[in-house]
Formats: sequence, C-alpha cells, structure tokens
Amino acid sequence: MKPTRKISYLFHIILLQLKAHKRLNLLLVFSLVLGMIIPIFIFGNMNQLKNSIEPIDIKNPEITYVLDTQTSGILKKSDIEKIMRKSQIDSYTYSLMGVFNIAEIQEESLMVSGKAKNSNQFFKPVKTNENIGSNLGRNECFIDQKLASKNQLEVGDTISILGDKYQIKELTKMKYNQVLLPADSFLETLENHHAQAQLFLYFEAPNFNQEEFEQQIKKVNPRLTYSLQSISDTTKTAKASLEPILKAEELIIVVCFIFIIINLLSIMSEKAMLQAKFLSLSRALGLSKWGFNFIIFGELLLIMLVAYLSLMMIYSLIVFSDLFKRQLLVTAKEFLFTFITLSLIVLIGGLFSIIKLTRQPIYSAINKKEVI
Repeated sequence: MKPTRKISYLFHIILLQLKAHKRLNLLLVFSLVLGMIIPIFIFGNMNQLKNSIEPIDIKNPEITYVLDTQTSGILKKSDIEKIMRKSQIDSYTYSLMGVFNIAEIQEESLMVSGKAKNSNQFFKPVKTNENIGSNLGRNECFIDQKLASKNQLEVGDTISILGDKYQIKELTKMKYNQVLLPADSFLETLENHHAQAQLFLYFEAPNFNQEEFEQQIKKVNPRLTYSLQSISDTTKTAKASLEPILKAEELIIVVCFIFIIINLLSIMSEKAMLQAKFLSLSRALGLSKWGFNFIIFGELLLIMLVAYLSLMMIYSLIVFSDLFKRQLLVTAKEFLFTFITLSLIVLIGGLFSIIKLTRQPIYSAINKKEVI
C-alpha cells in the first residue's frame, strides 16, 4: 500500500472510531472544556491582581513615597502645593483613580464623543511631572488605544469629561481603558463638581520626615484619612495581602487539572474496552504497530483541537459580551499554556489507551496467534 493511501486509510479508521464512540468523545470534549475554561479565567484574574501591585516606573522606590487618601476626599491643588513646599519636596506626581459620587452628573461621569458611559466605567486620570505633565497642555489628553478604537476616536478628536473638553494628543498603550489628563486642570474640575476620588500622591524624599509631613496634612485637612508608605513597602504589603488569594487560585487550577486527568483516564479506559476488538482484528489483518498508535493519538488529537477551538470561542463570547465590564488580562502566554496542557493530555491519554488496549485479552490472544 502506498504511503498516501495508507495515511488516508488510517484517517478513515479514525473518523469511523469518532462516529462509533460519539457519546464518549463528546463527553471527553466537554470535560476538557469545563476543566480548562476555569483556569483560563483564573489566569486572567491572577494577571489583573499581579498588575495591580506592580510599582510605577520609579528609579528610587526606597525613597519614593505614596500618600493614598482612600476615597475619603481630595486635597486641593493649592493644599498639595502647600504641603510639598512646607515639607521641602520638589518632585511629586499626581494620580487619581476612579471618580465617585459626582454631584449633578451621576451616570455621565465619562462622556466620549457625546456617548454617555456608565458611572462605574473605570478611568484613571494621571499626571507625571517629569514625563506626561511636560508633554500635555491644559486641555490635552492621552487615551488608551483600545478605548479609542472602541469609540472610533483618533488623534485630534475631542472628548468631554465632567463637562471639560480635552483634545486627544496621543494614543497610548495602557491598562484598564485609561484616559490620561493634566492633573492641575482635572483637580480643579473635581473641586468644581464637588466630586470625590481616590488620590495617590507620589513624591521622592531622600531625607523624609514622616511626622512633619503628617502634621502638614492635618493642618490642611484634619479629617482626611490616608495611608503613607514607601513604594517598596507598599508593594511588599500588597504582595503579602494578595498571596493567600493567589495560592487559593493556584489550588483551584490544580483541582481542575486533577478533574481533567480523572475524567480522561475514566473515558479512555471505557473507550479501550470498546475499541479492543476492532483494533485487535485490524492488527491481525496487517495493521502495523505504527498505524495502531497513529489511530489512537490521531483520534485524541482531533478531540483536543475541537476542545481548544471550543475554549477560544467560549472565551471570546463571554469576554466581548456585556457579562464583563472590563477585559480580562489573558495573554498569548496563557493560551499557549492551554494548548501545551491539552497536548500533554493527548500524550497521557494516548499512552494510557495503548497500555489498556494491549492488555485486553483479545489483543493478547491475537499476538499469541490464538485468534485468526
């Protein structure tokens, strides 16, 4: 038999086996999809958590501190300048995260091209004195590429935030659909609207006197609640608080893999008993050992590809629907991991199936030429 005809014959047998054991094959696809879809979304959540504790790009994190007002209120621009001047701190960076309880605006906290977005949409106005601030005019902004594409925005277009208009100066690659604004003007906008937001104030202080700094804050706003830590300490604290969550998620992933393996071995064991007679007789009629292995692994490979494509389709349908208000950070690395995991499952399942088949009484009898 020619090699091409031999391969086509083997594929024909694979298709026959897929049809003959349709119920078991569908059950295997379902168990693979169910077992892998949960880890994919957990990976996405883990990436979100890890990215949330990544320190901003600062040269000296040990001597750089962050003041977090914890949504208790916003320090006015003049108050910030006063605190920094009294504390003899020259280099500092504003960062505002989210807008809460916006008076008179409610559901129109962010308007893009005149289209009102829900008030819970996340955006992060930021100003960096050394980088972004020096490049942005008072009524200019940077906007995330994905957010711009979603709303059909380009450089030069104007967006309206809390009634103030900003011209898009640059499309940048950022996290969480961010809009970057010059903080000086945006702080004034928040004050004018009596809005509250969580303010992060980053500053560099080689000889930092925390007690004196906190006294200046109390003079400006005695009711303000806040946390104050160095960037390195903040990162350590955040990592420590997230560690139990990440370990729990890793445990869930392990449980999912155990679920997949148990289901795989159970289904392959049943398939081996059903396939034993047909494949054993095929061996007796001249099917080579290579062809025998090809049929087993080929069938599993097709099942794995169906499961993988189903996973990608389900992921796309869920993420790009209204079920999620934000994109999960599932990268190509996670999808590659999923593909490699499924490939290993094919290898494990195939080897188990071969061992199980070759130990069936009918296969042993044929090898001993007791059955012709």
